[in-house]
Amino acid sequence: MRRIKINNGVKIGTLYLIGNIFNKAIAFITIPIFTRLLTTEEYGIVNTYTSWASILMVIVGLSLGNSVRNAFVDYKDDLAAYLSSIFTLSFLNFELMTLISTIICLSTKVIPVSLLLCCFFEAFGTFVINAYIIRYMMSEEAGKRTMLMVLPNLFGSILSVVLIFLLPEQKYYGRIISTCIVSFGVGMALYLNTWRKSHCFYSK
Repeated sequence: MRRIKINNGVKIGTLYLIGNIFNKAIAFITIPIFTRLLTTEEYGIVNTYTSWASILMVIVGLSLGNSVRNAFVDYKDDLAAYLSSIFTLSFLNFELMTLISTIICLSTKVIPVSLLLCCFFEAFGTFVINAYIIRYMMSEEAGKRTMLMVLPNLFGSILSVVLIFLLPEQKYYGRIISTCIVSFGVGMALYLNTWRKSHCFYSK
């Protein structure tokens, strides 16, 4: 039994290590690619956008993803319903905040509405993905966690290069739209799959 636990721990640790190294490798490889494809101004816009999306992820998700660790203990037998509930709450918050921010943006014209919408959509998708990463970590499903860490970054980077060439006039949008599409697409797929499994839209 002890040997099995040790072997399982080694396997999980190895997969986590591979996932982290692969993500760092993607960032290391793509930085020179994007700095060559984008101008200094465009690269600055992308970095600013990424910072906004990271901040909005916390606000849109209401930091509910951090509760998954406790929920895994308290609601382990009904975890799908719990996840569905926090995703529903965050989705309603996401819709409300997007509506209010869009109205403000249209009236002030401080930033393009398209950029604002991409930021909100990516923030929600990333929140769901991160919540699932924690869920897989708690259940020791290292393979699924590693895949969820690696694949969105990989596909987002590949799609970014393609869209940058398709949008030569506004190349920074190629990078922004690609990460938005991948993050929101994967996040919504996980949300809908959770709802399908739990048959629970919201549980008080």
